Amino acid sequence: STQASNRSKATRIRQPHMARSNVPMRLVLIITLCALFVFLPCDHPTWQVDALQVASFLSSIRAARDDGTKTRLAALHAVARSNKSLGKLKAGQARWDGRLEQLRQFRREHGHLNVPSSDPELGGWVTTQRAMHIRWEAGKGTTLTDERRAQLESLGFVWDPTDLAWRKILEDLSRYRVEHGHCSVPHSYGTLGRWVHTQRLEYHKMMRGDDSTMTEVRAAELSEAGFEWDPRQRQFDEMMERLREFKEERGHIRVGSKEGKLSGWFYRQQRAYRDLLDGLPSPMTLERKAALEEIGFAPKMFNTTLSVKTTKKKEKWEDSYEKLKLYKKEFGHVNVPQTDGKLGRWVRHQRQQMTNLKKGKRSTLTEERVKLLSYVGFVWDMKEFKWQKKFEEIQQYHEENGHCNVPQSYGELGDWVETQREQFVLKKKGRNTWLTNEREDALSDLGFTWTRGEQIRSRNERRWNNNFEKLKKFQNETGNCSVPLTHELGNWVRNQRAQFRAAKRGIQSSMTEGRRSKLESISFD
Repeated sequence: STQASNRSKATRIRQPHMARSNVPMRLVLIITLCALFVFLPCDHPTWQVDALQVASFLSSIRAARDDGTKTRLAALHAVARSNKSLGKLKAGQARWDGRLEQLRQFRREHGHLNVPSSDPELGGWVTTQRAMHIRWEAGKGTTLTDERRAQLESLGFVWDPTDLAWRKILEDLSRYRVEHGHCSVPHSYGTLGRWVHTQRLEYHKMMRGDDSTMTEVRAAELSEAGFEWDPRQRQFDEMMERLREFKEERGHIRVGSKEGKLSGWFYRQQRAYRDLLDGLPSPMTLERKAALEEIGFAPKMFNTTLSVKTTKKKEKWEDSYEKLKLYKKEFGHVNVPQTDGKLGRWVRHQRQQMTNLKKGKRSTLTEERVKLLSYVGFVWDMKEFKWQKKFEEIQQYHEENGHCNVPQSYGELGDWVETQREQFVLKKKGRNTWLTNEREDALSDLGFTWTRGEQIRSRNERRWNNNFEKLKKFQNETGNCSVPLTHELGNWVRNQRAQFRAAKRGIQSSMTEGRRSKLESISFD
């Protein structure tokens, strides 16, 4: 009876192993991975994760052979769950394809893709795609794959609906130019005139760094369409041409009072030129001054003897300039804060006058004053100066830490880094941002990560490389890569081995070629 009892126990112990051999785990793995590969789109965001989860699960099966019956049952349940998930994913893809076909039909019928939000089905679907695109730009999880995005864009899908109305009026402007030969639409010309006026205002806001609906992309498109950002410049050019014709006919530029519009314009240029020479506020830009001097304007044409009032103003400016030089001698720079009394206000005034000069407005800055201020290191654009200072800080951070992922808790630099990412998202949406192409390139060259997704990938890559260095050290000390599970690298090595072997067999895995090469260099298997 004792022998019979022992035979019964042995049978109970062996049965699970016999049953396990009837359902090979390797076959279950291959079938499941093939099903994932065949039925899911190649760019589906979750299929690789599902595959690795199954691979990891089956790996745990091999490690739990003492409980074969329960493990086999759990494996079959896992396959059933995977099949159910596959069914849901296939159904979701079919629904998406159906909506895309509806969108194509809408375009054939209406000639555009502006589906009204009142359409509960197609309109709601279009809104969802735009919401998914926003998540994609922010580096967050989304069902909008590269393939889906390409399919929508091939139809002419516009991700930002506010851009549609803008482009429609741009087409109206192009028609106006064909009809009139220019884009200087008067403000009184209805909707188009008001729109043109608004574009100029928004452009100046953008140039100042203020919030604006104007973007670099829109500005480039307007310029390409022949948009005139400063209509007064066209008027100046036209009158300059008339002055050249006058000089060719008469041999001089002494325009009399009987030459109509040319007389009034010539008088205004004389006055602006004289004021500029006297150091008084003047709308005369350096470019216009050079153009007038090329045709014959010269200081000797005018009585430039300075009045007592003008002389005092000039002396006052020179006094402030001397104080600025003393400030630099004491503090090492000329970035006087606005709170620093008269000198601070004077410095701010010089920056404002430079802005006026660039815009062609009346300015007290002469060419000589610009040179004097630049000589002592005057900062004309404080926003650019501050940005460059922060950029130098992140360069230093990169040198010390090997990356640019400054945590937001790091203080001012952390906040600045987060702000750059926010500006990057705005730029990708075509909205106004002070993140210029030059700034973006400078940060990208430094290895700056623009989205959360990039930041996570960068952090994961650093962690992987750190673990690889530890594995190299282990291999040098022991002569092999058989790290026990109890070691700090145990679980990591097991996961790498599963992915490494899957990659060698041609099965999709998260093992990149670079990582695989590194592991092969230390005889990893």
